[in-house]
Order: sequence, then structure tokens, then C-alpha cells
Amino acid sequence: MLVSAAVAGALVTSAPDRPAEAEPLPSLRQAAARANLLFGSDSDVDILRARQGYGDLFVHNCDLLAPQLSWKTVAPGRYGSDPAREDPNIAFARAHRLRLAGGHLLWHENMPSWFGELRSHEEAIHAVKRHIVSMTGRYGPITYAWNVVNEAIEPRDGRADGLRDTRFLQLLGGDYIEMAFRIAREAAPHPLLVYNDYGFEFNRAADNRRRTVLLRLLDRLQAARVPIDGVGLQSHLKLDGSQFESNTYRSFLHDLGGRGLAIIISELDVLDLRPVADIAELDANVGSLYAEFLTAALEEPAVTALITWGLSDRYTWLTPQRDSHYRRRDGLPNRPLPFDAFFRPKPAFYAILSALQRAPPRRAA
Repeated sequence: MLVSAAVAGALVTSAPDRPAEAEPLPSLRQAAARANLLFGSDSDVDILRARQGYGDLFVHNCDLLAPQLSWKTVAPGRYGSDPAREDPNIAFARAHRLRLAGGHLLWHENMPSWFGELRSHEEAIHAVKRHIVSMTGRYGPITYAWNVVNEAIEPRDGRADGLRDTRFLQLLGGDYIEMAFRIAREAAPHPLLVYNDYGFEFNRAADNRRRTVLLRLLDRLQAARVPIDGVGLQSHLKLDGSQFESNTYRSFLHDLGGRGLAIIISELDVLDLRPVADIAELDANVGSLYAEFLTAALEEPAVTALITWGLSDRYTWLTPQRDSHYRRRDGLPNRPLPFDAFFRPKPAFYAILSALQRAPPRRAA
């Protein structure tokens, strides 16, 4: 992949065992604000217990925190109050006036085990309503957007409606997405209510099918006057030979925006597992895809927020310790995020910064 001149010029190649540089950097949050965009990140690590400087990095760059609030985590017991457990970073968000975006209310991969054991339709409806009302009530004042339903489509499951065959579908029926949004709107009139999913970015047959299924789902929801405000596009990008075709993606975003929906780029990172000569080449490749993708994505005025799935490579989820498929054959560490393990900016940072600075203004987020 060709490296843009801006990214190449910003390349940082300092050795990974040197401490972080103290020189102030431009703020991604401030760059986003010039276009009425919001910038944020998730954090898999407790920010207050992270390496010194991480909290400052987060506050300097972020308006939003994507919290870890999946149902299985916050309410492991059937009769416990939600949330029995809380992401420790929410206290950090409150202290620094960060808003929350990206918390999943319903996600089939992270529902409590007891929910899967329910047999009654009525019990399932009651449990879902209790959970949604509890969560939105507790975090409503600091929430920008909820992922009401996460990853509910899967064309490979063979259903005519394209929905994923999950316990939610089995217990609640095919209109469970509609039901969840209606419950969420009644309980939370102010935050954006979002449907969130993955696999829409590349020019592959599977991505094309997923784009088609998503648009049909949104049309069904809107025809039924379901109170859906936006779509979250996860955007876990991989440099694996897949082609990112800017015009195709722009057209897809335009189709979403044309339906009156806000768009959140909700979990952005770039994974490159291809062997390279050195870290400089790896960082340049990753930065180049950030630049190409965001140049296309941020041209769409319906995009209101950009959330990276982490800020620093020190805390990325894309490690061989978590999944052996993320192991690089050349022995180099994965470097998918804007800052390296010592919080130094990489070409990815400058690519994001440049895309935000060039993004056309839109209505205030």
C-alpha cells in the first residue's frame, strides 16, 4: 500500500525502549471539535492504574469513553441489581466530564448465563426491560449514545431477514430489536440510540452482503417507526489483502445518512499482520490505511463521532496473548493504535489528526 506524503512525513521511528516525549501534541478532541465532531476511545485497562501519563493522554484527546458495560459483566446474577459491577473508568469519565458512547445493552456474546437458561417469552421480556431501564437510568446524564443492540445480523445464518440466530432471537422473536429500541427510548429520551455492527468496510462479497442486510434492517425499523437515531460502524480494519474502495464506502455512508441516521465510527483500529522489514514500515502501512479510510468516512456529514478501540498499543486487545491469530510471524509487536506503548504519536495519530482537521464542518454533535 502506498504511504501518503503526510503520513510518511510524520513517521516516528524512535526505539521502543525510550520514555515518552514530553513535548505537547495537538489534541484529537480539539481537532474534531472544529468540525463539530466528537472523538473518543475505549480503555480495556483501569485508567487510574495504567502507566503514568495515560490518563493525561486520554483527557487531552477524548470527549468520549466507550465503557465496558455488557450485560454479563454488570449483572452476573439473575436477581442482582444492575450494575452489580461497574467499569472503573466510569468514575474517571465523570471526574473529567467525558461522555459515554458505545456501551452495549443487548449483545448475544455477552449476555449473562442465566438469561440463556430462561424458557419463558414473558420472563425474557421482563429481564430485558429491567436491564435496559436500569442501565439507561443509571448512566443517562453522562451518556452520548447507547448501542441498544450489537451485532444482530449474520447473513450466513440463512434467515430471510439476515438476523443472527441467537438466544435473544429464539426467546424474544424476530421483533426483539424493535422492542429493545422502544424500551430504551421510553427510558432514555435524550441519548442517541444506536444499532452497532461490523464488517462493512471492504470491497468483498461478504461485506457487500452485510451492507445490504443492514440497510434492509434499517428500512424495516424505520417503516415501523422504531426510535433508532444512528448506526455504529465498528471498523476493525485489517491489512490482509482486502481492498478498501473509497467510493463504495462513501456511497454506503451516504445511504445511511440519507435515512436521517447519525453515524458513529465506533471501534476503529488497524491490524497489519504481514511481515515487514521493521517497525517504521509497519507503522507507515497502518497509518496509510487510517488516512485512506478516514478521508472517505469523515467526508460524510452524518458522521458525528469517531471512537478508536484504544489509544495506546500498550493496551490494545489485538495481542497474541488474547488470540493466537494475532501473532506476527516476524516477531514484531502489533501496533494498531494512534500511540505506541510509551504514548508517543505514530503515523496513525497524524493520519487521524489530519483527517479531523480536513473534515468538513457539520451540525453540532
